[in-house]
Amino acid sequence: MRAEIGHSRPPFALQDQDDRNATSLDDEIVGDPVVIVFDCSAPGQNAENSVDLLRAVAGLHARLGSIVAPIFVISRLAVAENAALAMTENIPFRLLSDVDGKVFALYGVESPGAQPASVVLDPNGRVVLINEDIDTAEQIDRILACLQGLDSRRPRGSLGAHPPVLVLPNAMDPDICTRLIERWHEPVPLYEGDGKQSIGINVEKGDVKVRNDAYGNVTQYVLRDPELSQELDNRVLRRVVPEIEKAFGYSPQRREDYRIACYDVAEGGSLPAHRDNPTEQTRHRRFTVSINLNNASFEGGELVFREWSDHLYDIEEGMAVAWSCSLLHEVMPITKGRRFILGTHLFG
Repeated sequence: MRAEIGHSRPPFALQDQDDRNATSLDDEIVGDPVVIVFDCSAPGQNAENSVDLLRAVAGLHARLGSIVAPIFVISRLAVAENAALAMTENIPFRLLSDVDGKVFALYGVESPGAQPASVVLDPNGRVVLINEDIDTAEQIDRILACLQGLDSRRPRGSLGAHPPVLVLPNAMDPDICTRLIERWHEPVPLYEGDGKQSIGINVEKGDVKVRNDAYGNVTQYVLRDPELSQELDNRVLRRVVPEIEKAFGYSPQRREDYRIACYDVAEGGSLPAHRDNPTEQTRHRRFTVSINLNNASFEGGELVFREWSDHLYDIEEGMAVAWSCSLLHEVMPITKGRRFILGTHLFG
């Protein structure tokens, strides 16, 4: 399947059983999680399989309770065939006609296939669940559990003054988080710096560590490995940059070297209030991206944007925070363990 966890949905537009245009970009849909189920049965064959699938999805619809989640079932049937099915089975959701299989191909779904496939999009339109080669009943259970999880974690309540920052779940997969923490522990040359410049970055051509004793307490591993950097571009920036474009109307084209930073309680890990573009050498920076690589093994180390509020940004593993480099921010002291993050600065 070409859809990938954490990436924005591939957009599509198809006709439903009432011959109305249906798109995943509709303003009435974006803002709620969306379920997309692909009926992989071949047209004219295994009609009972299609009916069984629709009944299973109708069962899911009935189990949603207070959760609002539009459901699309996409098949290769014509609009008229979907209309007949919707009337016969009293379908409470939209059946979309993809006779040419364009959306099947867009999502990388094999059709015809033995099992249906399904995708769940979060309220921001990013893929959070993919089901392939799984029994229909199990898919339904997994979809419901995913929707319940999204609903339980959705922020609610009144919000006062807050900084213009972007918080993105699922920016990085757990396997990459683990690999980057392991990478930080690899022996490379270590240079001291003042937080604004370090001679080691200019002297060394490969990976290097820099420590800023005069400017907070953090040891950063500067990543120059082209293969790993390219993987991070493909698997991380592809998830983050489109959201920056949508939220801030800016399209970054370049980045600085990735840095894996460690805030250690034994060293008083922290960063004082600062901006990320105050000097001639850093004025080109537009956005900072920081991704938590671990969460359960440390305490403290929250992000704060004092110009706006005293809110503490205590984020989960794999979650990204992006903000303008002009914003004043600080990293609170670590009070237990070690906090690891991956960071970079984006510019045009």
